[in-house]
Amino acid sequence: MNRPRVSTGAIIEKDGKFLIGKRNKEPYKGDWTFPGGKIEGGETAEEAIVREVKEEMGVDFEITEFLGYLDEIHTEKGPCLSLWFKGNIKGELKPDIGEISEIKWKSIEEIKKIKLAYQEALLFDKGMVR
Repeated sequence: MNRPRVSTGAIIEKDGKFLIGKRNKEPYKGDWTFPGGKIEGGETAEEAIVREVKEEMGVDFEITEFLGYLDEIHTEKGPCLSLWFKGNIKGELKPDIGEISEIKWKSIEEIKKIKLAYQEALLFDKGMVR
């Protein structure tokens, strides 16, 4: 049995729209996703999400709220507990094209119509994106 992994995710809202990126690597290459990634050894969840947003989007991330967690089961890698934070960004968006091929600001209604990576659609079911 695989040990659970722990990851982080960021919900970044501006003018009623949310920042999402199109994955440019497997798994889920070509699917849309919120910024985030796994927690590395020796860092807190808060440190991890700040680092991940910087790596993926090229901007500083300031946490304003812990939103909750998703308990996900990934067929390719086993269970994952993802911790979700809301916050603001500072700087000009410069995505790392090795990870993210495209970024968009989309409304909840628009996001619900596209294919999200992992099990991020659960964010809507749990009321974490509203």
